This record gives sequence, structure tokens and C-alpha cells, in this order.
Amino acid sequence: MLNRRGFLKTCMTTATFVSANPSVLASQTGNFTSYNKVMITQENGLPVNSSVLHNNKSFIFHYPYVTTPCFLIDLKKPAPKSGDEQQQPTHSWPGGSGPNKSIVAFSAICTHKLSYPTRSASFINFRNEKISFRNNQNESDTGTQLIHCCSERSVYDPSKGGKVMGGPAPVALTAIVLEYDSATDQFFATGTSGTEQYQQFFKKFSYRIKLDYQIENIEQLIEKYSIAYPADTFSTNRIQC
Repeated sequence: MLNRRGFLKTCMTTATFVSANPSVLASQTGNFTSYNKVMITQENGLPVNSSVLHNNKSFIFHYPYVTTPCFLIDLKKPAPKSGDEQQQPTHSWPGGSGPNKSIVAFSAICTHKLSYPTRSASFINFRNEKISFRNNQNESDTGTQLIHCCSERSVYDPSKGGKVMGGPAPVALTAIVLEYDSATDQFFATGTSGTEQYQQFFKKFSYRIKLDYQIENIEQLIEKYSIAYPADTFSTNRIQC
């Protein structure tokens, strides 16, 4: 039986562990990992709505941590949910959000070598225009509305759950699950779907992330709201290849 002293010791140990590892507060059900429900806002503090997204190419916001950038994109066409057979790794994707099911969000951290957008430069970008690349069969291919990482030429399709279309990336981009309030035309991030690589990201770039974000606790979960910045102004240099 656990006595009072043992109970208090357990509580203190648990509290210490949680404070040092905030991600344990997230809950996982199947392929979905729930995090804080966060409203996505503009720089002026107003909520991001479907018209704001429709008039821009893409945005960068942060979720589920204050240091993990994501893409927010209006594909301007429905992005239907997809099943296990279409994904890498095996997971289902809830599809697009918003009034036309065309709004999607994905981690902007490449799954190959974890390249990510910074204020100074971004090697991974959403490319609305037609681009050329080598597909999974190592054949010359072209496509539009793809996420392209110029670090090692990995290519992802945001209309198919971030599926890898070419390059060395081993798995699809982590999808950010969006909740849409049709009454207010507002968007909320509620969790992730698919394989997460956040701990590898924190371990590999710990010192650099601290410098980039001027923050000591790089694993701090974001709360209440996340500001979405136009991708073409978020990074000074957007590397395209």
C-alpha cells in the first residue's frame, strides 16, 4: 500500500517529469495525437478566416510547440480524406478543412534531415507553380501545389496527406488536424496525424532553436492562439530549386 510519504514523493516526481517533458500532456488515440486547441490568427490579432487564406499562397504558423513551424495552405480545391493505403507511414488523414474542404496544414519540418523554415532562410517551401522533380520511381516528373525541400530534393503532396512524391524522405509530413467553426469562419489546430519527429528535431537542433526563438524551453506547448505569417515574408530567403 502507498503511504502518505510515498504518495507525495510520487506526485513530486510526476510533476517534475511533466514540467521537463510537456509533451506527455498530449493524448494519443490511434493515428491522432491531441494537443492544445489553438486559434490561428493573423499578425494583427484577428482570426484567420477562409477569405484571408484564399487570397494568399501559404502561411507559416507554429504548432503544437512554440518552436515547430507548420504550413497553412488553401489548395483552392477540395482535399478529400485518404485511407491507409495512400499514406506513408500507414495512417488515415482527415482531409481538408474549411467551407470548401480545401484548407490543409502540415508540419514544415522535412522528414528526411529535419530542415525547417527560419527567419533567415527556408529550404522547404510550398510551391504553387509547376515544378520538376524525380518521383518515387526515379523518373522525371512535374506537378503543382507541392511542398518541396531543396536540402535533399524531397517532394510532398499536401492534397494527399503530405504523401512523399519523390526524394529521400522516409515518411509523409506530419499533418496538423484543423477544426473549422463555420459560424465564425475561424480555424483551430487541435492535434496531429501521422508520424511525429519532434523529439528528433529538438535533439538535433536544440542550440539553434534556442537562438532562433530566443527561448530556453524549446518544448513549450503553444497555447490559446498561434500567429500565421505569410510564407513569402516569414523567411528572408526562400530557397527554390
